[in-house]
Amino acid sequence: MGKRCICEICTCGRHHCPHRPWRPGGDYGPCLVTSYNTAYKQHPLQARESCKPEQSALRCEEPLSDKTTNRTDYIKHPLDKPYIHQHEQYLRPAGDIDTLTSYHRDYTKACPTSTTV
Repeated sequence: MGKRCICEICTCGRHHCPHRPWRPGGDYGPCLVTSYNTAYKQHPLQARESCKPEQSALRCEEPLSDKTTNRTDYIKHPLDKPYIHQHEQYLRPAGDIDTLTSYHRDYTKACPTSTTV
């Protein structure tokens, strides 16, 4: 087996022929060592037909309706106002209210008398 060029061995596309100058934007013709392009037999191919159906708008003779199943199934019924319970008028109890706490009532303030000397 003879010597093979790196462009014949490489399948990743990162390696280029060292004997062919390569620059971005520059086209220097075919590789002089490889015979791939000259020996390649191009096969006649046609594009495959799409499996998807063609897009077309659905046509209908009826006008657009806003009736939904929710609107037809759940109809608004007339409602009566709910009964409101009237509370009795508040009457304040007669007499005075004892506002002292039990602590204040049981434990009176016991301070020693102040005597001046």
